[in-house]
Amino acid sequence: MRNLLLAVALLLIPSITFGAGTCVLDQSGTQSGGNRMWRQYLCTADAADASMGAYTVTGFYDFYLYSVETWPGSTAPTDATDFTLLEAVTGEDVMGGNGTDAIDATTTSTVLPRSSFMSLNFYHMIKGNMTLTITNNAVNSAEMYIRITGVR
Repeated sequence: MRNLLLAVALLLIPSITFGAGTCVLDQSGTQSGGNRMWRQYLCTADAADASMGAYTVTGFYDFYLYSVETWPGSTAPTDATDFTLLEAVTGEDVMGGNGTDAIDATTTSTVLPRSSFMSLNFYHMIKGNMTLTITNNAVNSAEMYIRITGVR
């Protein structure tokens, strides 16, 4: 009986869908003697189902999150695609909901971090890695650029 349950469980695993898209570090840089840093990611949705996974954003420890810019790539994503940036230590979306509808199909968008608690724009100090999650895209192989900027 136990072997039968194991066999059934193994058969079900391939049917579970995980975001198969990718986000890769495309460019990065610093300015003002290292007091301003940015990292730019090229994110591409899965070719079969337009899904995206969750991606770890590193390098912003002890920086204040300043802004996030987004723009479409050669295959535009669904208009009004969403993103969140979860801070690893607190688990809080440091965008405070400002990532909703922030990725446009035709133009560049710049959004500021926000405090959900205080209901105002707020520059969060980052104390660990962040997790970038992109949702509500329905275009297979869509490309989008996301540039995250931090300041000290």
